Amino acid sequence: MITFKQVTKQYSKGNEQITAVQAVDFTINKGEIFGIIGYSGAGKSTLLRMINGLELPSAGSVIVNGFDLQTLDPKSLRTQRQTIGMIFQHFNLLWSRTVAQNIALALEVAKIPKNEIQARVQELIILVGLEGRESAYPSQLSGGQKQRVGIARALANNPQILLADEATSALDPETTEAILALLTDINQKLGITIVFITHEMQVVKNLAHRVAVMEEGSVVELGDVLTIFQNPQKAITKRFVGEATTESDYELTLDELAHKYPQGKLWTLHFIKGDVEKPILATAMKKYGVDFSIIQGSIAKTKEGSVGQLTVLVQGDDQRQLMDVKAFIQSQSVNVQEVAH
Repeated sequence: MITFKQVTKQYSKGNEQITAVQAVDFTINKGEIFGIIGYSGAGKSTLLRMINGLELPSAGSVIVNGFDLQTLDPKSLRTQRQTIGMIFQHFNLLWSRTVAQNIALALEVAKIPKNEIQARVQELIILVGLEGRESAYPSQLSGGQKQRVGIARALANNPQILLADEATSALDPETTEAILALLTDINQKLGITIVFITHEMQVVKNLAHRVAVMEEGSVVELGDVLTIFQNPQKAITKRFVGEATTESDYELTLDELAHKYPQGKLWTLHFIKGDVEKPILATAMKKYGVDFSIIQGSIAKTKEGSVGQLTVLVQGDDQRQLMDVKAFIQSQSVNVQEVAH
């Protein structure tokens, strides 16, 4: 549905040529949710703007719905843009208009009859969960409600593609989760293709089917989200994946393990200074015949030395055996904290 063919975008700054996007080559499939992630200056915003023709490539081609955007005349390009909706980071609402009037704006521009506008606006208000707020002004809305208005407005003309520019970065975590759930629901109900840019891997994890990781204008890694999380190849991708491990994910994993292995024990081991590198678990396995599964680990450097933390699932023949194992580990100057679930 959207294809980048060896796309490069350069800007002139005085006598200097700045390359924002370099030799990008991939396809976004119809109906999928596709994430583009990168830090500031990676080129992701430029890439997004080339999908709706606000930027045209310096080299290569951007094919959208079968049309090479560079070959379209201004009228045809405007027609093509009507098939694409846009959600903005800071909502871009008109403060003098109500919720219903903001949503209606795109329909008014498209010269849709008034009776049809009213029906479509009400349909969209229900879709995004803003019933009862039709007459409210943006100043009377929360950040999440404002973004719901922005989403409804972007959907007004029944677009085939929805672009989202850092659509949740101005929201708190709980509201972000609700907006991501709404976008997922819209994708499933309408079959609309969603392309979003972000600098947060947590957003990618919760929303996308596939992701492109950008660095210095290039796509350095591309694939389905599960594969990227399981086996990141590039240093920047590993960094993003590390940032996306949340406390809620950790707690959920522990809950699942506690129910799956009720006879086992979940322990968090705290190592200090010189104890970090000791093969304590290997020794315990040989000595007592128990099994350890490592759930999560971390290590930090302090001025006084290294501090390590390791959460494990330990399984043995009986509770007495596990108590002996715990006593042995503690005898090695390792603090054992039982995870309560």
